Amino acid sequence: ELHVAQSALSRLIKGLENELGCSLFDRRGRNLILNKNGQILLKYTQNIFNQFKDMKRELSYSNGRQQDVTITMMVKVASKFLPEIISGFNRLHPEARFVIIQNEALENMQQPWDICLDAGMELQEDKFSICVLKEEICLAMPRNHPLAARKSIRLEEVAGESFLGMQKGSSMNEIATFYCHKAGFEPHIVLTSDNPATLRGMLSLGLGIVFNPIITWKEVSEEEFSLVPIEGHACFRYIYLHLRPNGYTTPLVQDFKKYLINFFRTLAVQAKKYN
Repeated sequence: ELHVAQSALSRLIKGLENELGCSLFDRRGRNLILNKNGQILLKYTQNIFNQFKDMKRELSYSNGRQQDVTITMMVKVASKFLPEIISGFNRLHPEARFVIIQNEALENMQQPWDICLDAGMELQEDKFSICVLKEEICLAMPRNHPLAARKSIRLEEVAGESFLGMQKGSSMNEIATFYCHKAGFEPHIVLTSDNPATLRGMLSLGLGIVFNPIITWKEVSEEEFSLVPIEGHACFRYIYLHLRPNGYTTPLVQDFKKYLINFFRTLAVQAKKYN
């Protein structure tokens, strides 16, 4: 793959290990496996390569060679709006090209990203993070559920229910688990998925109930399930727009950031008007 002879590559690795004063690989049979030292080296070299790419992008824009029109976007929430977001922005900037990455941790990224959409349960903003939406979380349940007709429900009342949830590590899973623990119980999760549409499908079959953000998970048709507000605990989540810390942000990415802020602001106004 490297077009380098194995003996030459071995010497290069040995020279690098001598220079750093530690081994970088563990030998397992005939294979070399990156060890903890090697993982540390990889983390820093990846940052160096990303900075080099940022330098080339900034130099290109600084000298009027705006050739890089790619926006790399990490999407961990609100994925159902992606077609609307991208098509709307492309009408304003037809030159823009997108790379969409989903279900990958930021720390595992092997390429520089420009913007990330994620969520949390607390309002925390800084120069790299902007809250674009605050949305209430309700309980979604089948129409024939005994509690479906209620105007509101206390979480303690559903402690014995089966829950459908997002996969571990997702912000929605952490938020739902937090509120259950706050109410004094461990949720009995019978199914997890990384796709909200899958959860809604299982919900319509009566397999459990779901913590449901009322704006970004809202369906056009709700004949098969009810959204019941939660009382006693203020259940909300905040959707954030993150810029990559210390990375170069192109003018096109800055325009896209402004577009996303306005998109979610409009979404919140429409939801308020609808409710």
